[in-house]
Parts: sequence; C-alpha cells; structure tokens
Amino acid sequence: MKNFLVKFQTTIIIFVIIILTLALDRLVLLLNKIPLLSIPGVASLSDKILFATFLALLWYARETKEMRKETMKQTDFEMRPYLRLQWLENNTNNEIFQIVNDGRGVAVNVIFKKFKIGDKFISIKNRPVISSKGWSNINLEEFKGNEEYIVQNINKETEIIVNYKDLENHKYKVIFSYDESYNDKFKIKFQGLEKKP
Repeated sequence: MKNFLVKFQTTIIIFVIIILTLALDRLVLLLNKIPLLSIPGVASLSDKILFATFLALLWYARETKEMRKETMKQTDFEMRPYLRLQWLENNTNNEIFQIVNDGRGVAVNVIFKKFKIGDKFISIKNRPVISSKGWSNINLEEFKGNEEYIVQNINKETEIIVNYKDLENHKYKVIFSYDESYNDKFKIKFQGLEKKP
C-alpha cells in the first residue's frame, strides 16, 4: 500500500484538489440558491475559482514532472561508474598504470582502444569488471617489450580511449590525455554516455 501511495502521490494530490474544488463550487452554487445568502456575482466567482485551480494544477503537474526528471538524472549519475587513469611512478611491482573506478556503479567490459605513443601503437588488455571504488593495475608485461619506449615517449599528444558499460548495459566512453600537471598524470578530456550512431 505504501509503495502505491508513493508511486501515485502526484496523481492522488491532483485528484484530491479536483474533488475539493468541485465540492467548493457546488457549495457556492447551493448557497447562491438560498435567497438570504444569495450574493451577486457568485456564479462568476465560482468560475474564477475553477479556472485558478486549473492553472494551479497545470503548474503543479509541470513542476512535478521537472522534479522527477532531475531526480532521475541525479540517481543515474550517482549510480554509474566513473573511471580515471593514473600513472604509477617508482613502483617496484612492475605496474605502470592503474585504472580506477571512483564511481558507485560497476564498470563491465572495460575495453582499451589501441593508442599511439610516438610512432608505435600500444595495446592494453581489456578488463572484464572493475568494481565500485575498485581498480586494476596495468603491468609492464602487457606492453610486450615497449615499457621503456612508453616511459620515454609518452607526451601531451598521447590519448587513451576506454569504452565500458554499466550493469544496465549503458555504454560509456572516456578519453584520457597525458598531462604532467595532474597528480595522476592523466586528465579526463571526456567521460560520459557514448553517442549512438
């Protein structure tokens, strides 16, 4: 019962306002028929009350629709994955990068597109899942002998594109660009829903 009331709260409020307005209208018309209580112009007053109520209902319905839309946007934003890439310096575990999910949603099917450093195209293994607040280390072995080349030639032109999905199968894209002025050494140029062709 509680879920029903929450789900149809706006509809119930509008219905109650309509019933109360109609009851007030009937009461005004009834009082107007009694000779001692008859007030000139009451019929037009009743029409004005009905019109004002109609306008208020339209405004309330529009505001409720906008509030619902914004609430859904906020909920979607809070529950989606949010990836960042960071450079690991002076790491003795043979790890060079770390892909981190700072969002509250799980990132699945994390796919790294081939990217160019200098004149070489580099591949990083895909990650099937990165949990909320989780991470995955990208080891030197993944670069198949290009480790030193990467460290020496990575620059501001280096862009790493990653595609991923959330658990509801929405497709996202993030573009990382190398930038030494950032703590992670990578800035996020774009992150959001992937545009449909």
